[in-house]
Amino acid sequence: MICAQVLHAAHPALDGAARAAACAADACGRFSETGRALSNVGPGLGAPTAAAAAALVARRRAAGAKTAGSLLAGYLLGVQGFAQVVKAATARARPDQLHHATYSFPSLHTATAVYMAGALLCVLAPALLAGDDDPSEGPPWRWTPAAAGGVASLGAATAAGRVLTESHWLSDTVAGAALGVAALAAAVALANDADAR
Repeated sequence: MICAQVLHAAHPALDGAARAAACAADACGRFSETGRALSNVGPGLGAPTAAAAAALVARRRAAGAKTAGSLLAGYLLGVQGFAQVVKAATARARPDQLHHATYSFPSLHTATAVYMAGALLCVLAPALLAGDDDPSEGPPWRWTPAAAGGVASLGAATAAGRVLTESHWLSDTVAGAALGVAALAAAVALANDADAR
């Protein structure tokens, strides 16, 4: 419980200002239509990311399976698993405790958005667009300005939705975005390590 108090005290002005701005810009709370639509951006990336992973497996067989498997493991362990452990350890209350019974820190929706967008734009799409005679081993990691902008935009949209629906504090979404990037980097490192053996 001490961690939860520290998290609230660490950025009270930033979290409070973000919540006030969100409520001034839109009808905040669980009935915010804009917030609900934006909140679904991250989870909505699951289907296209899975389809791109399946296409990569079909095209590159063993190498594609290693990449897809690493990305799946990174999501299940790095995003879902780690976020649940941190949520339980910090026990941080959500801004709207009446409609949200689970813990707040970090934002799993934002972590999912950043991870899925990064997997799709920075790993899977470059691998699918590369020629079959591409000599590179392992999954490519193409963090181009366009890909980074796409990941940042999709992550920011999801984060804004989570703040608008009073599901998360702004600092929860920042931590979720950092978790998504870290988990994706670990998944790519895992795939590259498997290829190096």
